Amino acid sequence: MKRIQYNLEKRFQVLSSSFKEIGLAWPYIVGMFLMLMIIGLLTINIWNVYSQGKRNFDQLLIQREKLDKLVIENEDLKEEIEYKKSPQYIESFAQENLYLSRLGERIFKIEDQDKEVYELEEINSDPIELESNEEWWKEIFL
Repeated sequence: MKRIQYNLEKRFQVLSSSFKEIGLAWPYIVGMFLMLMIIGLLTINIWNVYSQGKRNFDQLLIQREKLDKLVIENEDLKEEIEYKKSPQYIESFAQENLYLSRLGERIFKIEDQDKEVYELEEINSDPIELESNEEWWKEIFL
């Protein structure tokens, strides 16, 4: 332990004497080292702030695009609301969906026969009827 301490003291004396020969003092060297440390830390902080600012700006652009789309959608919905408040829309909606008519008009309900056939087919899913089994067997095997 004493040997390590002696070596350190000797190196410190050699370093001090070489600084004195050049004309540098310890406070000047320590001050320069601290300044370099401060400059390095400030550079790192500036870079971090720049990176964060760039990310924020990119997010701002994305949010502005979303806002523009929502503004356009809002205008379209306002136009749709105005149209749906109009008497023409109310009348057409009442006639088409609620089956209402004007005074003196008659409404005829026409039922779709294809729909009934489909329902019958859906209920009877077996295509072979018991009475005509022989015909089906002849079709399959002959």
